Amino acid sequence: MLEILPNLDGLITGDAEAVGVRYIPPTRSHPPLRLFYPAKQPDTKQPCVRWFQDTPSAGMFLCGYLHVIGIKHGTWAFAILSRFLRLVAYCLPLQYRSLPDTYAGIDMVTTENNPTKLPIVVFSHGLTGTTQENSLLCAAWARQGYMVAAVHHADGSSACVPQADGSTLWYQHGPSYKNYDATFRPKQIDKRARDMNEAVDYLRQTYPDQCDFDKIVAAGFSYGAATAAFVAVQDDSPFQAGLILLDGWFYLDISESAGIEFEFPALAFERLDKIHSIPTIIINSAVFEGYPKLNKATNRLAGNVHERHIIPGTQHNNFCELCFWLPSSLMTFATILGGPVDIGAIGAGNPKEIYQDIIGRTSQFLREAFK
Repeated sequence: MLEILPNLDGLITGDAEAVGVRYIPPTRSHPPLRLFYPAKQPDTKQPCVRWFQDTPSAGMFLCGYLHVIGIKHGTWAFAILSRFLRLVAYCLPLQYRSLPDTYAGIDMVTTENNPTKLPIVVFSHGLTGTTQENSLLCAAWARQGYMVAAVHHADGSSACVPQADGSTLWYQHGPSYKNYDATFRPKQIDKRARDMNEAVDYLRQTYPDQCDFDKIVAAGFSYGAATAAFVAVQDDSPFQAGLILLDGWFYLDISESAGIEFEFPALAFERLDKIHSIPTIIINSAVFEGYPKLNKATNRLAGNVHERHIIPGTQHNNFCELCFWLPSSLMTFATILGGPVDIGAIGAGNPKEIYQDIIGRTSQFLREAFK
């Protein structure tokens, strides 16, 4: 029988016996957060946490993509299709797929390598994403002795995100490419940076004795990588221990339709000296390497001082966990439907081995950053 989904064995390793997860609902002081931390195996039999156990549910996550393709909440089309997608969610692996040795709400412990306080990683998701899209990666880092805060951004770039007042903020499209507003993404990334700083503030208030606030790494995928680079170069930024930039979106090119193109985020490129002073690992897909302007911008960020890798046979979504949620037949269909940057597609390489490589390279980087 063919394997429907990649096996998860060996992807979450480290000193801790298990990983704990806590979902932190949004308040006026911070966006929704998902915290991963080293823990002991629970004393009683307890099911492992699911990728979509927290808000948003798998069904709501899929409904968020109706907004991404232009079908808005409140329309008859959304009402009909959202019911269908919630039903579909119950038939797909993403509804019940669990993270190995990862449990909701269990007690936090320190590891032998970090006997007193836990270094911190704050993770920023990609465009249309949520805190779930890199849960396996965050859990793998936490197993090695780190507090990992995955931020669910409330700037309109997520497929859907719950708000402090109980409402839902659905994905917000940018301006028309023919009438493009060059300030749209910079305004979003400014909010995203505030979200990341608010995550650190939450940890300071809630875990002052458990976390090491002199050791904080900013990490992110795609739009999240641009966010991490942006927040790290701000004045008095707490994110100085390191940067993990996964297939970053560092160049906006709307030159054909609107005559606009620029390196993104601008502040990171204005403060290259500061970027180059922070230990950084940059890992890119083969498809992003194929965009000359984006590749040139990424090389400028890396300079000659940072660790940079390009993984052969990869596309953009090899860096999130789509391949662990959907059967291989649906992944093939998604590849056929892939857009200009292969949205919804994965590359020709073995997805588990590729993700294992990403976990391994970033974990080694964190060990060096947190010495």
